[in-house]
Amino acid sequence: MKMLYRVSRLLKDKRGFSGYFEIAVLILVFLMILTLSVSFLNVYAKHNLVNAMAHEIARYVEIKGEINGQTTAEIQRLKDVSGFGDATVTFDKSGKLDLEEEFMVTVTVERKFGIGGIQVIPVTIQAVATGRSEVYWK
Repeated sequence: MKMLYRVSRLLKDKRGFSGYFEIAVLILVFLMILTLSVSFLNVYAKHNLVNAMAHEIARYVEIKGEINGQTTAEIQRLKDVSGFGDATVTFDKSGKLDLEEEFMVTVTVERKFGIGGIQVIPVTIQAVATGRSEVYWK
């Protein structure tokens, strides 16, 4: 709000050139901040998607009670749907999980963070989800 007051005051100023120069600099700074925030929000949105993918995989394993080929097929389906074909999925356990046995799934994706079209900083997006098996194996 204070910035808008300052801009309106500069527009009403009758001193001349310096007011327009200050407005141009303020607009440039505002656009740079806007571009940086849009780039950051893109990485944040991808992190939320990776987090949802990890929780979906954990829920699938909870229902099935085992980590096997069907789990691998479900992971591949989720990778295709989410667009993270290069995601790395790891489990801390394997095989059949007894009732109430805890497990942890980690999903890791490498992306680049940058301003505008310049991608300069590699970012590792990692999400961890835990679960407990809901299947009783006789």
